[in-house]
Amino acid sequence: MYKCLLLIFMLFWGLNPLRSMPDTNYRFMHITSKEGLPHQQVEALMQDDKGMLWIGTRNGLSRYDGYNIVNYFNQTDNPNSLNQNFVRSIYQDRKKRIWVGTYDGICQYRPATNDFRCYNMPNATIASIVETSNGKIICGGTQLYMYDEEADDFIMHPRQDSEFIISMAIDKEDRLFISTNQSVFYYNSSFSKTTQINPSYFSDFITGSDGIIPLYFDSKGTLWLGRNGKGVMNIDLKNGQSSIFQPEQLSDGTVRAITEDDKGRIWLGTEKGITILNADGSKEILQQDFVDKNKLDDNAIYTVLCDRDGNIWIGTYFGGINVLLKNNEQFHWIEAGYNSRNIKGKVIRKIIEPQKDILWMATEDGGLNIYNTTTGNISVLDRIESLGYNIHELFYDKDSENIWIGTFRNGLFCYHLPTGKWRQYMPGTENGLPSDAIFSIVKQQNGVMWIATTQGLRYYDPEKNTFLRINHPVLDVDFIYCLLVDREDNMWIGTRNNGLFRIDSKTHEVSGWTAKVNNSKLKDNYITCLYQDSDSRIWVGTNNGGLQYMDPAEMEIKVPDNELSLSRSTICSIIEDELGRLWISTSQGLFQFNKERSAFVCYTIEDGLPINQFNFSSSIQAQNGLLYFGSINGLISFTPKAIKENRPLFYVHLGYLNINDQVITSKTPDSPLTLALDETSKITFSYNQSRSFSIGYAAISLGNTSTINYQVKLSGVDKNWRNVGQERKFVGSNLPPGTYLLQIRANNSNEGWEQQPIKEVKIVIRPPFYLSFAAFLLYFVILVLAVYFSYRIFSIRIREKNAVRIANMEKEKLEEINKVKMDFFTSVSHELKTPLSLIMAPLKYVYQQQELPQESSDRLYLAIKNTNKMVGLIDELVTFNKVESGNFQFYIQKGNPLDFIENAAQLFKESASEKNVSFYIHCENNGEDVWFSPSYVEKITNNLLSNAIKYTSANGKVFINAAITDHPDGHTYLQIEVKDTGIGVAKEELDNIFLKYYQTKRGYNVNNKGWGLGLALVKRLVEIHKGNITLESSIGKGSCFIVRLNVSESAFDAQDKINSDKTLVSLNQYEFTTPLLETSSQVSLPVEKEKTESQASILLVEDNVELLKFLSDFFAPKYNIYVAENGVEALEIANKYPVDLVISDVMMPEMDGNTLCRNLKNNISTSHIPIILLTAKNDTDDIMKGYESGAEAYVQKPFDPQILELQVKNIIHMKQVQREKVVKTLGSDVESVSLSKFDKDFINKINELIEKNIDNDEFSIADITQSLYISRSLLHVKMKSLLNISMGDYIRKKRLNKACELLRDGYNVTETAYKTGFANPNYFSKAFKKEFGVKPTEYQKK
Repeated sequence: MYKCLLLIFMLFWGLNPLRSMPDTNYRFMHITSKEGLPHQQVEALMQDDKGMLWIGTRNGLSRYDGYNIVNYFNQTDNPNSLNQNFVRSIYQDRKKRIWVGTYDGICQYRPATNDFRCYNMPNATIASIVETSNGKIICGGTQLYMYDEEADDFIMHPRQDSEFIISMAIDKEDRLFISTNQSVFYYNSSFSKTTQINPSYFSDFITGSDGIIPLYFDSKGTLWLGRNGKGVMNIDLKNGQSSIFQPEQLSDGTVRAITEDDKGRIWLGTEKGITILNADGSKEILQQDFVDKNKLDDNAIYTVLCDRDGNIWIGTYFGGINVLLKNNEQFHWIEAGYNSRNIKGKVIRKIIEPQKDILWMATEDGGLNIYNTTTGNISVLDRIESLGYNIHELFYDKDSENIWIGTFRNGLFCYHLPTGKWRQYMPGTENGLPSDAIFSIVKQQNGVMWIATTQGLRYYDPEKNTFLRINHPVLDVDFIYCLLVDREDNMWIGTRNNGLFRIDSKTHEVSGWTAKVNNSKLKDNYITCLYQDSDSRIWVGTNNGGLQYMDPAEMEIKVPDNELSLSRSTICSIIEDELGRLWISTSQGLFQFNKERSAFVCYTIEDGLPINQFNFSSSIQAQNGLLYFGSINGLISFTPKAIKENRPLFYVHLGYLNINDQVITSKTPDSPLTLALDETSKITFSYNQSRSFSIGYAAISLGNTSTINYQVKLSGVDKNWRNVGQERKFVGSNLPPGTYLLQIRANNSNEGWEQQPIKEVKIVIRPPFYLSFAAFLLYFVILVLAVYFSYRIFSIRIREKNAVRIANMEKEKLEEINKVKMDFFTSVSHELKTPLSLIMAPLKYVYQQQELPQESSDRLYLAIKNTNKMVGLIDELVTFNKVESGNFQFYIQKGNPLDFIENAAQLFKESASEKNVSFYIHCENNGEDVWFSPSYVEKITNNLLSNAIKYTSANGKVFINAAITDHPDGHTYLQIEVKDTGIGVAKEELDNIFLKYYQTKRGYNVNNKGWGLGLALVKRLVEIHKGNITLESSIGKGSCFIVRLNVSESAFDAQDKINSDKTLVSLNQYEFTTPLLETSSQVSLPVEKEKTESQASILLVEDNVELLKFLSDFFAPKYNIYVAENGVEALEIANKYPVDLVISDVMMPEMDGNTLCRNLKNNISTSHIPIILLTAKNDTDDIMKGYESGAEAYVQKPFDPQILELQVKNIIHMKQVQREKVVKTLGSDVESVSLSKFDKDFINKINELIEKNIDNDEFSIADITQSLYISRSLLHVKMKSLLNISMGDYIRKKRLNKACELLRDGYNVTETAYKTGFANPNYFSKAFKKEFGVKPTEYQKK
């Protein structure tokens, strides 16, 4: 009966989904006030985006980076400190802002200034902070608040009740769930409606006050509720199903904290420990153990956090923080204790396995322990009464089945395993054992057993049962720490004081390697362990020199690559696993070494080890495949293949900036920071600040920082990366001024550095003032001044002596240059005027002396007129250069300038009248005589009046006013004012109007003839006459030039004056220059004659009326002529009349020739018209522009009329040939013809329409015009221009051509007629015979 009940109980226990699991493998680390916590009651935990842990306690806020704890407190005199020390909640939102809820409201942490922005919430306790998916921040406690981003403030949200908000949680639908002392309800996503969850869920645990009802949504969307002392429940909100976990199923019924870890397990923090609900339905309970310090140190759990690495952080009421590292399960630990599964000593030394699954463990404080790895039981060997408790060495001799036991200070024992008989060896003369402290025992293949003692090396003679010397001066007496027999049966001896030795198995020769002697490369004489791996390399562990190895073939000691971490550790033991990796136990953790990659990985407490310090000579690979290592606190075992290589990316963050022992933030006076240090990419230090500064940095990896090493590189200083180990501070001291790039990276291995992210910050060191740019500029100025004054004092006398000579040389040189210029222009003028004279004289003779037909007389007059114009242009250019070079004579004489000006102006009346411009002359003539230059006044007056009349349109006005005025400077001035109502000058062009060769844009369009020297000459003449000129002008209203000439006798030198007795020509006899002004009335536009349809039509476009008339007269006998003076007029004519060819000038007002050409070629109405461009521009670029605009020919001026006529004839003929070719092929080969894109498209569209309607007898010209959106007249023009055939004839030809194809294909005449759009077969036959000369029936017979 009892057995049946026991069986039923065990079956129930195995099937119970909430059965408890043992927690023996959970080992916690503890963070308490010893580590820096301000208070051990932890209320809130939060990990930020950088990985740092934020801790809210009853007395302050803490920040933990894995290394140090920084605390924040309320400071009454600092409004930017924490507003209250009792922290209830901490939250980081999507914008990486950290919010802290306290008993006095909420604060936002500001990383740039390392302080807080506190919000005004009187008497508000914030117990919970959450965020919706769209970033809305909500906090609750005494009230419900929502954060307003624009106002940067929290707004109270109205509620129907006033109950204290115990907890809040947001589900996946953005609903806000709230628990209070009265209810559990939720807001919809718009916060416009509240809904209470089913009261049956909470009615049995709501008490109305002091509620403990935490809310939590797990990864599946299930809602978890703490039941206020009655356990915990979860609710599936989709189907309403719920599950309740009663208090007796948990560590306690009062659940304060609910969290899900990365494995999907639910962690419940209660008043009596932790309950873990596993996904398979099992549970685990973790509670405080007063004896085991590796368990929870307090049962009252207030908060639980699973960090991004899977570590569990538990905040308790009295015990601070308990940390359960994720990897603690990968190492199995047997600690010292008193039950059957505990080791009876803490310090494990040598381990052997004489029998399968039976380990013999030597301890230094608990005797010889025997561990059955199958049952887990551990017992102490008690059959040797005098063995003692401090055992160092064990050796099992398979041949004799003896176990040799070496003790510390109790001699050597030999224990026979089958019988249990034993004997003891103590130091004495009878057996030769030199010491009672045995450290190592080995046996060679030849059967010789060696004993290492603190006083020398001995080998055992079994026949004599004695221990013998090898007669070596060192090995016989030194402290022998470890022994190794290699595969060649050589003996390796590690000593404590004299390094490494080797005894050759064949020659018995002893070799030695001692540190710092004979270049042995051994780093330390204290050899702690020896091991031979599968590659036959001998590995040497030292006490202070790290790990080294020797290749027996080379017999040279070497150091593994990148063994920086090991160099700081004491090597305790070495063993190789099945994968060929070495496992090295040290004083600072367990190292795994991949020999192929020369890569080290270190495992410490943070990776699951219970302790970092191992013991010497304590490792074994058991027959069950596990590796066992002895430590100073128990036995550690693991399966090598199951060990995880934690190789994450380590992101380095900058923690603090310290200048002259002061921590700097952005609000520190003269701070180089404007943002948080970690967000700063560039730091600029003053020279004084750069004398001593440091930058703290760290790779934040909570619970995994002890194995992290760092490399630093400062560009400009370091060529390569510097290994700085675990140093987390860069110190800058006395860096020279300049720009540097500080780079930092972190790793927990000696390989893979190149994959680790690099933290970079640019450091700029400004130079001191005495080395700054301003200082050097000042030094340079002082130096230059010193040199200057020295040079000036030294050279002043030489300069004075040379001054006159240099002035004379410059004067002579200038005179020589002016003479050369004048000679050149005089020569050019003479060379040009001589042929012009020979041209003009015969022309004038013929024009005046002989009677000629009117047409010939007009052309001869045109030639004479343009010859005079060329002479005037040459005179103007020569005059301007004379004035510029100073060779234009300036003489003044006394007379009445107003009479002179009036006479000069009278000569312009005729020109103004011909242009229909009103001309007014007003001179205030008081008969006063003054000193002036008649030639200068004439040229000034002529230029101003010529421009005024030239740029004033018909019906405009021109005024000239002159008067003699007195000036405040005491001189008398002649004032000449020329005013017009012409085109005016733009404001932005006023400053350039008097520059030589400058012509305004508007003026150039109106009249582009001339050099552009007139106003420049006027200004220069006025300046020589010691006067000035001003201009007032506005566009469309006209211009007003005011000239003031000094006419006082005292203003000029005597050499400039011509007295009355020396005057060559009196003012009454002065011969004025006749002004040459072009007017439209001088040359009339050609009169259009009646057009004949048999002649081609040419459109002539030229702004020069004389040239336009000449071309019109030249082409009129053979062609119909249309004329236009600019591109705008030409475009209008081309669209209105049938034009066969256009001859156009390029430079014209309103619209130039290139633009006209593009407009014509891009218009379907005119695209067929060929164009010839005439221009004086002969640059390659100008010619290319003409052809790019679509012109067929580009003719340069001056041109031969006969050649131009031939070009016109050839182009018209070529167009006729093209028309005939297109008509002959009926447009089927239009692509091979030189037509514009528009014309080709036009013909193709017409062909497409005809072919599409070839059988439509109602298809007409109207259908074509409607389809192409053109008029009948345009269609007629295009057909005549492109094909020289009417549209009707072209359709008929296309139909008949199609009829030929159908007849050849076998169709009869009637069928063919209907298929080609002929409604009457008889008419079709007549039309066919008319076109081809045969009847359709006769055509079929051919």
